[in-house]
Amino acid sequence: MKPKEFFVAIKQIIDEKGIAKEIIYSAIEQALITAYRKKLGSSKDLKVVIDEDKNDIKVFWCRMVTEDGILQRNGITISEAQKIKPDAVINETLEVEIPPEDIGRIAAQTVKQVVMQKFKEAEREIQFEEYMKKKGILVTGNVQKIEKKKVLISLGKLEATLPEKEQIGREIFKVGNPVKVCIYDVRKDAKGLEIIVTRASHDFLEGLFKYYIPEINEGIVKIKASVREAGSRSKISVACSDKKIDPIGACVGLKGSRIKEIVSELMGEKIDIIRWDEDASIYCSNALSPAKVISVNPIEGGKGFLVVVPDTQLSLAIGKDGQNVRLAAQLTKYKIDIKSESQYKEHLNKLMDGNAAINQSRAEESAGETVENVETAENIENVENIETAENVENVETMTTENTETKNNSE
Repeated sequence: MKPKEFFVAIKQIIDEKGIAKEIIYSAIEQALITAYRKKLGSSKDLKVVIDEDKNDIKVFWCRMVTEDGILQRNGITISEAQKIKPDAVINETLEVEIPPEDIGRIAAQTVKQVVMQKFKEAEREIQFEEYMKKKGILVTGNVQKIEKKKVLISLGKLEATLPEKEQIGREIFKVGNPVKVCIYDVRKDAKGLEIIVTRASHDFLEGLFKYYIPEINEGIVKIKASVREAGSRSKISVACSDKKIDPIGACVGLKGSRIKEIVSELMGEKIDIIRWDEDASIYCSNALSPAKVISVNPIEGGKGFLVVVPDTQLSLAIGKDGQNVRLAAQLTKYKIDIKSESQYKEHLNKLMDGNAAINQSRAEESAGETVENVETAENIENVENIETAENVENVETMTTENTETKNNSE
């Protein structure tokens, strides 16, 4: 292949594969060096110069100029060097061009193999980066093959794997049918890329809402959070800054047309569309839909809420195996305790009885303290009386003694 044709072919590959020109030229340089070393010796210090403007590729052997009589690896004596470059000097690195015909057919094949390998590596890297950016995004593929534990999905140039655990339990796949999936993970190994897709994640749910609801796709209605137990029930909270637009109505669609499409895609999975609110108590109340709520009371410590519902709504609020309240707590990120109205009244009565008992106990303690104070006061008074009496008696005794002493002296 002539140099001009070679550059045209390279440009065509670059355009088709979308690979950066620098990557390709670097691969060509390495391939040429590998091929020349294989032919001429692995110790050769080689340099490749690609001149795209002149459609020219040259290979040089870099040799150190030495004194005559001194031999060293990649060296050339001053006498030999001056035949190539008259003004060559000792210790100069001389670049000696190697004619292309010296490479031979085998070396040319090596160049081709190395370049093709570099093409594959570069293309794989581009695909890896492309699909890493698509993680969590909804894509459409075609069922290519159905195996026992997985379904292989064609995504155009690449094949993706839908594992059994990432499927919705009741769905049936047919080869050739289109299928919507969400990119779950992208892995890179020596064999190529492994793309894992899912239909069981909350990202898949949000992807369907963006796909079927224009207001969400355009950012008018925003998804605030979503949780899901695939094949059974999901909750998704939405909000809209435009007061004229009902975010729930936008999701449901005329006569439920939009939400029906999503439910059908999810094989009949129940979906609760929740109105998001910046007030946590209101948000938690909404999250328990379809149950009706009487009141929402903060739990001490501010980490959750005690929600009161009508007696007839208790089982609905809790859900089968606690699913409804569990999903509501996951959606809002708050702990949610539920009591029926009668349970809450009983709870309040117990609190009141407890408070009454505490108050009575405190009153009794206070009364006991009063009695003690009275007794103490009486004891003190008695002691004082006794002391007073003793003092009087002592005074009287002293007076009598003094009188007797006076009479005796007279």
